[in-house]
Amino acid sequence: MRHFKMRIFLTISLCLSNSFIFSQMDENMYYSIHSNAVPPKKEGTMEDFNKAIEKNPKDEVAYISRGNLKFQLQDYRGAIQDYTMYVELKSGESDGYFNRGIAKENIKDHTGAITDLDKSIEINSTNPNSYFNRAIVKGNLNDLNGAVLDYDKAIELNPKFSDAFINRGLVKIRLADFIGAYKDADKAVELNPKSSYAYFNRGIVKYYLNNKEGCCLDLSKAGELGYSKAYDVIKKYCN
Repeated sequence: MRHFKMRIFLTISLCLSNSFIFSQMDENMYYSIHSNAVPPKKEGTMEDFNKAIEKNPKDEVAYISRGNLKFQLQDYRGAIQDYTMYVELKSGESDGYFNRGIAKENIKDHTGAITDLDKSIEINSTNPNSYFNRAIVKGNLNDLNGAVLDYDKAIELNPKFSDAFINRGLVKIRLADFIGAYKDADKAVELNPKSSYAYFNRGIVKYYLNNKEGCCLDLSKAGELGYSKAYDVIKKYCN
């Protein structure tokens, strides 16, 4: 199964007071968006899909396949157009709404993304990625309690969903629930001990729990695992 995956994790800027400040490393990055889209049933190039659609304007597989390819090329508006055609042809399937919702979120159409993800969940309520991504959008809309509820559902459907634990922990930090955030970050490390983000986020939570030594150890581990920004935080707060 093909996965569209954009690594987008909220980064926390530490401050010396007890308050916390969030800042994004990259304005195009926020948590992580997963797509478990229907894999293309037709392999090919953009030209191949164009020809298939020209030959048969109702070829729904060609539309979603071309939309997936456009998504990979970060042509999100073009992908939305193709997913819309797929939705019109296959309105009873969740995949077109799911994919279109993800594409809309990538162009910051949060309201449109929520509408499509709601429809995707209405059709298929057992896909944890739908709840996961809707939680991300709710976070962008500052509906933090709603985001937690959606992460809860994603985890209920997939108890080993480590990214859901990471993201739920980040939202709990924003809600000043540091104990809950620690439990989520710790679980993420347990589920995915090679995740630099899991260690980084657990280190941040330890900072807020006044465990500087533990914070610095986790940040160091995050750096070892490839998250180089962790060293910037270490230089400022661990030396």
